[in-house]
Amino acid sequence: MTDPAAHEAPPAAATIARSLALYLGALFAAVGIFVPYWPLWLASRGQDDAAIGLLLATGVWMRVLVAPLIARAADGDFEHRAILRLLSALVFVAFGLYAFASSFSALAVLAVLTGAFWAAILPLADSLTLLSAGAYGLDYGRIRRWGSIAFLAASLIGGLLLRDASPDRVLWILLVPLALAALASLRLPAAPRHAAEREAPPPLGDLLRRPWLLHLLAAAALLYASHGMLNGFSTIHWRGLGIGEGRIGVLWTVSVLAEVVLFSFGSQILRRLRPLQLATLAAAAAVVRWVGLAYATSFAAILALQGLHGLTFGAVHFAALHFLHRALPKSASATAQTLFSAASGGLGYGFGFWLAGVLYGRYAGEGFVPMAGLAGLSALLFVILDRLRRGDGDDDAS
Repeated sequence: MTDPAAHEAPPAAATIARSLALYLGALFAAVGIFVPYWPLWLASRGQDDAAIGLLLATGVWMRVLVAPLIARAADGDFEHRAILRLLSALVFVAFGLYAFASSFSALAVLAVLTGAFWAAILPLADSLTLLSAGAYGLDYGRIRRWGSIAFLAASLIGGLLLRDASPDRVLWILLVPLALAALASLRLPAAPRHAAEREAPPPLGDLLRRPWLLHLLAAAALLYASHGMLNGFSTIHWRGLGIGEGRIGVLWTVSVLAEVVLFSFGSQILRRLRPLQLATLAAAAAVVRWVGLAYATSFAAILALQGLHGLTFGAVHFAALHFLHRALPKSASATAQTLFSAASGGLGYGFGFWLAGVLYGRYAGEGFVPMAGLAGLSALLFVILDRLRRGDGDDDAS
């Protein structure tokens, strides 16, 4: 399949950067509403803690089943733009259907649909951004930070809009950035072809037979799983501590401000640290963060711990994507990013959400302690992988 835009003169690099930043901004604004406030909406539909954990897990598990298949199509024909346009429209429609659902079975069906449509969007957008950055001399981190800024703004505005309001409003707030993402997808650039069109994408089985890749995916999955309590139940937990929605919005805002800083200076950090060293630091910071959140009860203490989000999420995401971009051929870009997303945001988040639903129902905030154990195991795996890669003479990639 030939993309007509492949034979057009490329737009100015600045225009490409703006279009990517706009799209990522809209996507992450939606995430900024979904992550902190969607559990409240599900609770308003009569779902208990275990059901909420299962519904959240169902959506992210679709990344494992669906996203790699979509990524293979994108790598094969470099049709990132067309696929992102279709998926952005479908996810908007699918979320709109939640307005008519209330039973667990109906919510579960929609969790499957929205998860399937959402599955490949973020990894494909990351792949398109990385390929464009390489082809046009752009800084991935400085483009990606606009996603974090949008997440920050959306979570803060969401908290203000939900103050003293019914959680029913969450769905209608969420649909706004999803609609903007569908519109912004129309301005996305075509994936650069000249650097990789001579290479056929390696078979998926060949990629999965690389032991170092499986090792990386396992470490990332554990670290992302450790975020299950934060993303699934922290808003509910903080409300139970007497913290209002406005201040909860501030807590999410501070966490993403730290992420913005990380993405803004990520390229400079990777000149001093290997990607796997940065990932190890991220996992170690997660241990500190989860133990602290298990016992923190004051707004000030929680606020300080939320500042570690730039490391526990932003750093490992930045490090892993750059590691994969260096270690694998460009023709496997979308597949590599999607495998990372499937392992971390699919298996990892899915397991983490399910585990959080069980733990929070029994232990409330102390359920963060087992999450610290997952993060500690992730740190150990990153250390081992870094030493193995250096021992194999792969310093540049590691």
